[in-house]
This record gives sequence, structure tokens and C-alpha cells, in this order.
Amino acid sequence: MDINSQDQIDLYIRGYASFNHDVVLFDFGEVIAMKNYKENDKVRVVSGGSSCHTEYVGAGMLTAAVQGKGTDPPTPSVVLRTLRELSVNHVKGILVTVQATSTDLLNFGLAVERAENDDLHVALLGVSDDCRNNIYPRSERRGLTGIVLVNKIAGALAVRNKSMTEIYSYCSKVNEHIISIGTNIKKMLISSRDCLYCDKCATDLDSGGRRKTSLKKLSIMDILDETVQHLLLEISSNKTLNLASGESVVVLVNNLGALGQHEEYIFFRHSLKFLSGLELQVVRFYIGTYLHLKCDVDLTVTILKVFDKDLVDLLDDPCAATGWKPVFQRETISISENIIPGSLRKKCRLSPPVKGPKLQDRAANILQLCLQFACDALISCEKMLNKMDSEQGDGDTGTRLRVMAEVLNKRACNNKLNAVYPFTFFLSLSKLLEKSIGGTMGCLYSIIFEAAAKTFGQYSEEDNVQAEMWLKALENASLAIKKYGNVDIGDKTMYDPLEACAVLVRKNSANGQYIYAFETGVAKAEEVAQSTRQQGSKYPNPGAHAVGIWLRAVCEAVKLRCMD
Repeated sequence: MDINSQDQIDLYIRGYASFNHDVVLFDFGEVIAMKNYKENDKVRVVSGGSSCHTEYVGAGMLTAAVQGKGTDPPTPSVVLRTLRELSVNHVKGILVTVQATSTDLLNFGLAVERAENDDLHVALLGVSDDCRNNIYPRSERRGLTGIVLVNKIAGALAVRNKSMTEIYSYCSKVNEHIISIGTNIKKMLISSRDCLYCDKCATDLDSGGRRKTSLKKLSIMDILDETVQHLLLEISSNKTLNLASGESVVVLVNNLGALGQHEEYIFFRHSLKFLSGLELQVVRFYIGTYLHLKCDVDLTVTILKVFDKDLVDLLDDPCAATGWKPVFQRETISISENIIPGSLRKKCRLSPPVKGPKLQDRAANILQLCLQFACDALISCEKMLNKMDSEQGDGDTGTRLRVMAEVLNKRACNNKLNAVYPFTFFLSLSKLLEKSIGGTMGCLYSIIFEAAAKTFGQYSEEDNVQAEMWLKALENASLAIKKYGNVDIGDKTMYDPLEACAVLVRKNSANGQYIYAFETGVAKAEEVAQSTRQQGSKYPNPGAHAVGIWLRAVCEAVKLRCMD
């Protein structure tokens, strides 16, 4: 390829040829072909036009795709040159498929006529699948996405070594049983909003007795079900298909940016429900971006009536084209989900099993007092924490922690927390917060208590609870926050004071003075919590400050009972 001709070829085509090593780019235009096309002794399938078919070149689909520049169709000379190249030392023939829009059909038609005059074995099949074609003059009729299914079937038949006559005849029948409809959902959404805002539709009256309009902002989800019904009713009632109850259909939804992935599956559900209501059997449902069209649509729906028992097998045949998206469906699709009962019948208990070492009564009372002190401290600091959080967050950290504290206090007051076994105690706190608080806050504290419980669960019931176990529980809780919160020292989160406390307690507990070590660790945590203030902020991180609050409360409870 010389430099001048290379520069003239579309950048997209050149890029795709570099990306896909199974294809090659001819040097005379925007033509992508299978790299090993010369080894293919079967019927060759060629497509293209103003819509992009490049990604459908591959084993099991197209032998080559001839594209135009931009939204223009390729010139007849480029199409003819392609047919000549593909006909060298090849006698099985070339099937040319093209969307039956006027310019595409004319340009490809002229190339095919000239190819036939050159004694090349070629045939042209125009796919005019727009269900609204009957309202257009014949010269303005168009093809939409139905050609994707036609090309897949043609490629599969070629791989099965069918003759040109057989492939052309079968694909002609496919063409007779396929129909598509296009729409622009985003424009419909704008139109729906305009209607919603107008005075004509308003029903509420303001204080002066004048109409006032609703300002509700519609989303695609608000009009999706209605859109599906409108499109499928028009397409299923079209006389071209003449669909009857009990018949099987294949559906292809071409999403050109109208829907997100989440909305695609909702569109699928609405479509399946509607077609099931017509007692039609949906045997395959394809949805995604399949073909970029030059017309003003952002979504098309294609329905292919299953007229032959081999049709679905042809669609399921292997295909190496990057644009073809196979589906994981092996039977008629049901509106009911594939739901199976779980194997575990026992529900997760809120009160965990008894496990690990046991506390003496006095130690168990101290543990309960620590919980009470921590909860009371968080409740009293609600407004202050909310004020801190309102600087950069939602302003609800204090309220969420207050709710958490009240839940734990209520459970403790009703004697529903087993403080005799630390494993059971901390696991109960974890499950309580997950169920009653939820969200990021509930999850973080559930992880802290879960890690603490795991520490005690590693010991046997015969072991005595030692101060080293409590320190190890604190360290494991800190590590769990680091691991699952994906944070580190200096990130100015609740992990900073928690880790600072654990590190200093470990350092100062070498001589066995754990209470003193804990007090110095708490003081360090309070200091570190204050340093979590972001640049330009007035207050520290509220989550980090809350850690300092409840650590101090626990420390005071321990000192009160252990040093009296």
C-alpha cells in the first residue's frame, strides 16, 4: 500500500485492520477481508454500504465488507474491484447482501451487473426490512438491522458448503420473513417532557387560581414499557410477517446509545412479556450494539419469523466475527426467571453460636459497660458529628451513628447480647449493624466487629481471656478496615486513628501494663483523628473523629472498673 492511498483510507478501517489480526485491508479502498480468504473454497459472502459491516468479517459470517467514506456508500468501482479480487481462482460464487436503501442498492447493483458482464459468478440480495417501507415511495425504502441476521445465516450456510443457489434461495426466504422498526427514544423522551411541562396538561392550580405545571423529570425508564408496546404492536401487526399464535420468532434489538446495559435487560423483559401475551414463542433474543446506521434512529427492533427448523441452528453455528454477539439461550425463552431454591434451608441466625473463651462475670460486666459508654458518647455527639460531615458530606454521620448506638443499647438493655463469650458478643454486634443500619457506615462497623470476633473464635473454650487477645482483636479490626476499605495511613479516614491506637498499644504493652498502654493509644488516636482535616476544611473527618470518641469512652469504662 503506498503512502498516499493509505492516508486516504478511513482511520477507523485502518485501525480495525491493525486490531484484528484475522483480517486484512485492501489497498484500493475501505475494504476489509478475511486474512485467509484465498484458502476458502466455499461460497463467499460480501456485504457493506453506508452502514458499517466491518466487524462482521470473519469465519462463519462475511468474507469481506466494502464500506463507504463517512455516511456515503462505496463507489461501484471499489465494489467491483473487490468482487474481482475475491473471484480470482474461485468458482463457487459470491453472494452480495446490501441494505435496500436507494444509494447502497444502486451502487452495489451497478457493480454486480458489471461483474456479471465480466462472467463472474455473483448474486445480489437486497434486504429491505423496515416495516414502514409501505408508507415510503419504493425509491426511498430502506433496510435496517435485519441484514445482520441475513448475513449470519448466509455465512453459516457457506460454512456448511451449500451452493450459491441454495444460499441465495434460503436467504431470500429469510428476507421475506424478517421485519424491523426504528425509533429515536431520546427524542421521544424530550417530547414527553415537553408535554409534561405544558399548560394544557397541567391540572394543579396555584394560589391565584392559575394552572401550574408539574416539574417532574422523566427518565427513559418512565417511557420504556410504553415504548416497547408501541414498537412491538406496530411490528407484530404488520401484514408482511402475518404472525399467528404459537409461532416462533427471533428478536434482535440494536441499541445505538438509547439504553444503558441495565435498561437493555429491562427492555428485554418488557418485550418478552408483550410477545408472550401474543402467544408467540421467542427462541432467540439478541440485544446490544449490532449495526451503526446512518438514519436518525437510536434503537431498532427486528423480528425474524422462524419458517424452517434449521434456522435457529444456523444462528447458533460458530462465528469468529467480532461484531456478532452470541447468546446463551438453548430453548424457548420463558418470561419466568431461572430461579432455583437454595440448598441451605436454615436462615442466618441473629444470635451466633457460642464459641471461644469465656469471660468471668466481672469481665463480662466490664464489656457491657464499655458498650454502654461508647453508645452514650456517640449519641451525645450527634449534632457535632453532623456539623463536621455537612462540610463535605451529607451531614448525617452523627445521626447514623446515633441510630447505631441506640440499636445496640436497646439490644443490651433487653439482655439479648451474650457478653460472656467475646466471639458471640462481637458477632452479634456485627449482624445487628448489618441488618439495622446498612450502608457504608453499617458495613464498616460490621467489619470491625467481625474481625474482632474472628480473633476470639481462634481460641478454644478452655483458654482464659488474656489482655493480649483484646489487643490482637483491635489490631485485626484495624487490618480489616485497611483491607476491605482499601485505605492506608494518611488517607484521612477512620483507619488512621484506629491503626495509630493499635500500634501504640502494642508498643507500650511490652511490660504488661495494658491499661496504661491502652490509654496512651487512645490519646494518640484522638490526636491523629484531628489531623484528618482536609486542606481547606474546618473540621476533621467525622468518621475518624467518631473513632476517637468511642475509643475514649471505652477507655474510661475500663479505667472505671479495672482501677477502682
